[in-house]
Amino acid sequence: GLPPWVNHLAFEAQGLEDLARRRERWREHGLTVHEVDHGWCTSIYALDPNDIMVEFCTTTAALSAADRDEALVLLRHPNPPLEEPK
Repeated sequence: GLPPWVNHLAFEAQGLEDLARRRERWREHGLTVHEVDHGWCTSIYALDPNDIMVEFCTTTAALSAADRDEALVLLRHPNPPLEEPK
């Protein structure tokens, strides 16, 4: 009963060119592909024939020690602030 994006398979792409090749391969096979720029990585998503969400992702920005520290604070926060959707 959960939406497909909750439990999905995720794989690493070796850069934006690799991600583009994978996107086109999926499209050539008739899949609908969604691309999301998360700000620090870019992902493509598609549903496989069993309606399982599959993701390929590549990192597009380096994360710093400050990013790590902020993430740890948010993980421990009882009610972390949410960002506005883009």
